Amino acid sequence: MEPGNRQRKKTPLKIRLLLGMGIFFLLSLSAVFPPTQPIWEQAYQLAGLGAPKCDGLLVQFLNVGSADAAIIHTEDTTILLDAGTVDCGRKIYHELQHLGVEKIDLAINTHPDADHIGGFAEVLNRIPVAEYWSPVMPEGWQGETEEYRLVSQAISSHKVPVKNVLAGDTFSKDGIQLEVLSPQKPEKSDNDNSLVIRMTYHRKSILWMGDAEASVEEKLIAQNIDLDCDILKVGHHGSNTSTTAAFLKKASPEFAVISCGARRPPSQEVINRLESFGAQTFCTDVSGTIRFYFETEGIRFDMQIKPRQGE
Repeated sequence: MEPGNRQRKKTPLKIRLLLGMGIFFLLSLSAVFPPTQPIWEQAYQLAGLGAPKCDGLLVQFLNVGSADAAIIHTEDTTILLDAGTVDCGRKIYHELQHLGVEKIDLAINTHPDADHIGGFAEVLNRIPVAEYWSPVMPEGWQGETEEYRLVSQAISSHKVPVKNVLAGDTFSKDGIQLEVLSPQKPEKSDNDNSLVIRMTYHRKSILWMGDAEASVEEKLIAQNIDLDCDILKVGHHGSNTSTTAAFLKKASPEFAVISCGARRPPSQEVINRLESFGAQTFCTDVSGTIRFYFETEGIRFDMQIKPRQGE
C-alpha cells in the first residue's frame, strides 16, 4: 500500500471506553464538589490521598462525628487543635500522614472532655510532638477520665513538654500567630475553662471557641477583646448555650464551622442566627471534613457537600 493511502489504526475499543469513563468521572466531580476547587484537587481527594498541598496555610476541620479536631498546616509547621474521641486518633494520624507531617510543632487540648482529648494518645504515640498545651485546671479538679490518663501516659512516655496556658499566652511560627483569649483564671466549669484561641495569618483570622458558653462570650465582650474573625469555630458544637447575637456582632465572621454529628446535631436556632449575621455556615455532619486555604488571593474552601442553610 502506498504511504499516502495508509489507513490510520483505530484506537482499541477498551482504551476508548476507559478514556470516556475518565472524562465522565472528571465532569461529574462538579456535582460533588464546589466550583472553587480545581479538578486535580478533586481527583486527589476522591482517590483517598488526603488534602493537596497549599502554597500558604491549610486549616482542616476534621469530620470526627460529635467530637472536635482541627489541623493547622503550612509547609514547615503543623498544629493539632483537639483530637476527638479515642477512636478518632487513627483517622487523625492518617490525615497527618497524607499531609507528609513528620513532627507536630504544637498540640493543643482546649479542655479534657473525652470528645476533645481522646485521640491525642494515638497521635502522641505515633508522631513526635514538640509542645503540648492544655488549660490550667481549677484547684480540686477531679475530672480525670481514662482518656485523660492515656494521654498523660503518652506525654510522659515520649517526654513531651507540657504548658498549662491562660489568657495572654502566645505561639508564633511560620507566619502563624496564636493567642489565648480565655480563661483569665481557671474556671470551675469544664466548658467555660476551655481555651479560646484566636489565630491570625497574614491579616486573616480564625476564632476557636472550644466548648465555651455564653458567660465566657459575655466576659470577652466586657473586656473589649478583639473577637473579629474571618472564620468562627462555633462554640460547644453549635449548642444554643453559646453563640449569642451580642457575640456574633463583635466577631462578625464571614464563615462559621460547627463540628457535630448525628448524636449531637447543632441547634437550628444557632444556625439561623449565624445566617442572619451573614456567616456562611458549614457543619461537619453535612459537609464532612472542611478545608480552608489561606493564600495570597484570599481564603478559599472545599468540602464534600453543600453548606448547611438556615430555616
